[in-house]
Amino acid sequence: MPTVVFEGSDAPLDSWELVIFLRLFRVAYSQALNIRASEEEIVQTPERFIAMFNEGIPEKERSEYFTEIFFTDFESEDLRIARIVKTSPLEISFMCVVSALTLAVIFSGGKVELKNLKDLKFTLPPLGTGIKHLREALRLSVPDKKKRKK
Repeated sequence: MPTVVFEGSDAPLDSWELVIFLRLFRVAYSQALNIRASEEEIVQTPERFIAMFNEGIPEKERSEYFTEIFFTDFESEDLRIARIVKTSPLEISFMCVVSALTLAVIFSGGKVELKNLKDLKFTLPPLGTGIKHLREALRLSVPDKKKRKK
């Protein structure tokens, strides 16, 4: 079960940031499911797989496309959270397709370290930075948090 570790997650979590990040991360993961490659191949030549990732995304109606894949049930390949630990740092363990997780981590500005052929280490930037990277990678605007009217 791969675990993703967030850098700089000592402060309390903003629930809005966590929800936005998880939504964008799920979209990136879902799009990455279309790419059938090993984790090792992706880590060795990420630019090749980034290009493949972008090929299937329509230029127009991008938001509708991502909404559709966000709500798609990928059954056994779905991204499922098995465990969340909020200590320092935040850690989330996923049940997933590891190659799709690898691409989603890369798109969120994270690092993937290949220790050996089957032992990957995933590190993500803080949530706000991850959201920024995912927005850029998906070329998708996400509304900013609005101040409450008094």
